[in-house]
Amino acid sequence: MVRKILLVVIPASLYFFSHFHRVNMNVIADNLMNDFFASATLVGLLSSMYFYFYAFIQIPIGTLNDTIGPGKTMFLFSTLSIIGVIIFALSTNIYMAMMGRILIGIGVGAPWVSGLKLFSEWIKEENYASVSGALASSGYLGAIAATIPFAYMVLLLGWRTALILIAIIMIIPTLICWLIARPARSRKDEKKALMSLADIKHVIRDKSFLLLNFWMIFNYSSSMVYQGIWGIPYIMQVYDLDKASASGIVMLAPISGLICAPLFGLISDRILHDRKKVIVFATILNITSWTLLTSRTDSLSLFELYLTSALTGASISAIPISFTIIRENYPSR
Repeated sequence: MVRKILLVVIPASLYFFSHFHRVNMNVIADNLMNDFFASATLVGLLSSMYFYFYAFIQIPIGTLNDTIGPGKTMFLFSTLSIIGVIIFALSTNIYMAMMGRILIGIGVGAPWVSGLKLFSEWIKEENYASVSGALASSGYLGAIAATIPFAYMVLLLGWRTALILIAIIMIIPTLICWLIARPARSRKDEKKALMSLADIKHVIRDKSFLLLNFWMIFNYSSSMVYQGIWGIPYIMQVYDLDKASASGIVMLAPISGLICAPLFGLISDRILHDRKKVIVFATILNITSWTLLTSRTDSLSLFELYLTSALTGASISAIPISFTIIRENYPSR
């Protein structure tokens, strides 16, 4: 029983930190600019290193899940992320910080894919959706923790000490990964259904697949610009609010996502019976938030700032539905 609980809790804990590090730059962007005498462009590049290498490492992680197992994969990559956090926290210049950020992006790339693989081996099919939802929810909780809670840590301890403390906490679920590293069954006799080159060509030439991918790229990246790096500095500088207050406004984005993700899934499954309408609605939310930000950059009321954050978080919470569409369109691939 304890083992089964750990099978869910440990991947969820690591995915929590995956999202935490994804958006925590929002809180410390101004500190980095001051400490490293860096421009906004350079700090933006520093933040983006996470996303570039997170995306790059996904296919190798999938291969490692099938060879050494998801438990060991999570352990190895989480260890790498801890090293990255320490390097980032101790960095003396922007380039050393960039190396740390790259290792963080690579290291936290495993919990989602490896977690789902682990669930497929150990969790009963009728419970799979529930535990997968718990895994996704832990990510939103990590994003919430990267706002006001992390802002207060930075104010009390400084950003370097705060990150070192986070790295120490990450050691606990990382070590426990060894307890869940054993595969549920031997893989020697498993017949893996691998995609052929023809399958890959068929998928990437499909216009609906490409359109959905472009939607995910632009919807997610635009939201991360606000939620992951520049939302808090923007509110602090333009509206003259302190870091804690600005973090409280941006925190509404992951809270909104945490609420809307299961709600959008319920609406698409049980009410509308239509995935595309939910995608369109989420797109409208995203456009509305950016229309407010760009047309009234320095004249939004406090309520409108909170509304913008809520709309931003809600818009990206529909992204899991896009994965459902892909799975339904290509069930054998």
